[in-house]
Amino acid sequence: MLKSLNIDNYAIISDLHIEWSDSLNIVTGQTGAGKSIILGALSLLSGNKADASFLLDKERNLVVEGEFEIKGYGLESFFEDNDIDYSNDIIIRRQISPSGKSRCFIEDVPVPQSVLSSLAERLIDVHSQNQSLLLSKEDFQIDLLDSIAATQDLRKKCKDLYLEYMSSKIEANNLREEVGSILKEADFLSYQIEQIHALKLSEGDINTLEERLSVIEHSEDIAKALSETYSLLDGQDNSISSTLQTLSKVIRSNGKYMDKLNSLSDRLESSAIELKDISEEADNILSSLSFDEDEKNRVESRLDEIYTIMSKHNVSSENGLLELNAQMKERLQSIEAKQDLLVRLDDNTLRLFNSLSEICNILSDKRKESLSAIEDYVVKSISKLGIEKGKFTISMTSKQPSSNGSDEVKFLFSANQLSPLQPIGKTASGGETSRLMLALKSLAAKSLKLPTIIFDEIDTGVSGAIADAMGNMIDEMSHNMQVINITHLPQVAAKGENHFEVFKMDSRTSIVKLTKQQRINKIAEMISGANISDAAIRQAKLLLGYQ
Repeated sequence: MLKSLNIDNYAIISDLHIEWSDSLNIVTGQTGAGKSIILGALSLLSGNKADASFLLDKERNLVVEGEFEIKGYGLESFFEDNDIDYSNDIIIRRQISPSGKSRCFIEDVPVPQSVLSSLAERLIDVHSQNQSLLLSKEDFQIDLLDSIAATQDLRKKCKDLYLEYMSSKIEANNLREEVGSILKEADFLSYQIEQIHALKLSEGDINTLEERLSVIEHSEDIAKALSETYSLLDGQDNSISSTLQTLSKVIRSNGKYMDKLNSLSDRLESSAIELKDISEEADNILSSLSFDEDEKNRVESRLDEIYTIMSKHNVSSENGLLELNAQMKERLQSIEAKQDLLVRLDDNTLRLFNSLSEICNILSDKRKESLSAIEDYVVKSISKLGIEKGKFTISMTSKQPSSNGSDEVKFLFSANQLSPLQPIGKTASGGETSRLMLALKSLAAKSLKLPTIIFDEIDTGVSGAIADAMGNMIDEMSHNMQVINITHLPQVAAKGENHFEVFKMDSRTSIVKLTKQQRINKIAEMISGANISDAAIRQAKLLLGYQ
């Protein structure tokens, strides 16, 4: 529960300290006195947005601090998860600097705003007048239903799965669009790769083919040159080889007269041997030299095929073509990998959808199990609140799975037996909506086991005996939890343990806890106005149970 609230430098509040009781706390005050401002300050502890415009004194920090008793509410794991020491009594603080920077603290430990919000929603529920208007909204209705049916954990699983499913679905659809746009590229790459593969091209093939074609085209000249070479070197009686051998013998025969001639003879003999070897090689080449027109056509055709592909891809060598082929294969593998990934994403999306559908079905069943009890409770409650012939039911129809399940929920109401059930927004008056909201909130409070609930003029639009009945219901809620109730009705204000009056002094909001006599006077004033009559005093005492 909220034990105390300190507000410093917020709006028209300079410095305010409030200590609350653990049961029903009544808050009254003139319109404009600052009751809503106190609620606004409290909302900062719930993680609501704030900026420097909230500062009364623009030169110093805005600080809102609440002390909470949290024993018995199972929050130990929250503190452990967020690495904060647990204590039965904790202090939550929100600080806004003149520059607009916001800081949040739990037990003096700085925490993100999201962590503060997560804790606050487990500690306090603020029901403003706007929430009564929200009762006609389907999103609010399903939230309220889950609060009462205690299906928040299932709802969270549903939301988490839905977000995961949508993320996977969006990723798959984006990839599908990308893959769709590059499938033609993949087909074209496969065609080009196959074309190059069909060449069976290796490094040096072009040089080999060009050389072979050159040999074929000049084979007659080559044969003639080889034949003449052989003939001149070793193919006739007066060939160069035989002439050198003869010269070698002649010179060697005179070597006995001059030693240098022997060396010269050796050189002539070596030359003769080398020329003979050259002539034999020329003869061998000549013997192996053969070609036909078909071979020429084949070589020319293969070179044309290679040159055509090279020209198509704007490369100047077979190495360039081979490198390009490797790059195209890599690109094709990348596309194929994306296709494989798309298959896996589609499988994952389907798996997540099936899991989501399963959780949605379980959630739907749990909601349906609670409908009858909720409807009975609300009908009995609104009967006590003056809608004796009222009817209330919750319609549930199926829809596609979403973050809040696969149910479309509608609260249907009729103020009397003869009128058909219709959506609340179409048939309930303001006063009837307030009473319906109180009935639902009182039921939700039992399910949620929240430490504190705050009602901001939930009794708007009612009076007399109905107001008294609403006060009794609010008082009954305070037996199991802390209730802070802001009201303008004396019948409601007379309930509760503590009564606080909000007022303005020197254009600043203040609050005071009323004494017994002050409370009598305040209730009397709420009954008769500024001029308090004796009858109003008597009525106030009667309402307060002082007689």
